[in-house]
Amino acid sequence: MKCQSLLEESSSIIWLKHEPAIINLSSPTGPRTTFKVFGSPLSPANGMWAFGYGPHEATQIWDKIPLDTDIVITHTPPKYHCDERKDRRAAGCGALREVLWRVRPRMAICGHVHEGRGVERIRWDLDISNIKYKESGVERWEDPGKGNKKMSLLDLTIAGGNSLENDGSIGDWCKGVELKQNPVTSTGSVELPTGLENLQWKFKNKKPTAKLGLSHVTKNLLAVPAPSLPPATRGQGGLPPSQRCDLEALSGRLGRQETCIINAAIMESSWPRNGKKFNKPIVVDIDLPVWED
Repeated sequence: MKCQSLLEESSSIIWLKHEPAIINLSSPTGPRTTFKVFGSPLSPANGMWAFGYGPHEATQIWDKIPLDTDIVITHTPPKYHCDERKDRRAAGCGALREVLWRVRPRMAICGHVHEGRGVERIRWDLDISNIKYKESGVERWEDPGKGNKKMSLLDLTIAGGNSLENDGSIGDWCKGVELKQNPVTSTGSVELPTGLENLQWKFKNKKPTAKLGLSHVTKNLLAVPAPSLPPATRGQGGLPPSQRCDLEALSGRLGRQETCIINAAIMESSWPRNGKKFNKPIVVDIDLPVWED
């Protein structure tokens, strides 16, 4: 309880207890970016460890991630991505991986499985298929800082020539929300739903990327309850408005093609026997939408 009170009373730490927040960066010298993050301490139950959940709870738990989330931060990795232990077991959560197909955030950051430290860039298969929650490709990151004094830098910027194919489309799935024009593209903008009327999401080629620092946080904005879907359509690819595809996940959101999954574990192994060894922090450079020119 004392540790919990430290987090809750801090003026410089935002503790997300399985909930979303809108982050606005307002440094006078910065590019005035904004993004929506969802954070959760939960992971599949294992012995007496805290924040555990059972297999029967997993889908309902991860369905709490809003579809307009830009960055997902979880303790557990998704199954089969940055979750391989030394005993060759995939220790991640399958339900989380399925929900990531539906949300398709720019980044999904995790830890928990220390041996799985690294980055995988996932390209989602959103076409018509008999396989649900399908992926079309995985690109593994080569750490430029491995075994040397260089920074472990992951460059996902337009300027670096390796930007994610993910435009952050909000889509038209929100109940009671009317978007005034098409979802944002690499050269356009879109007016956001109620609560963010004054924010314009814009991408500008070769614009300097944000140096992250919290300035203003609004929790639970855009956490709009989504309409229920027939179980048969969840995770099903296709082209809206076809009733045979996952309309909620795809309608107006086909610009979310890729997600970068990052296991940023600092400890090198779960049970160090010869003293503690540490990984370098992974530094990510990424383009984010701006809320003010």
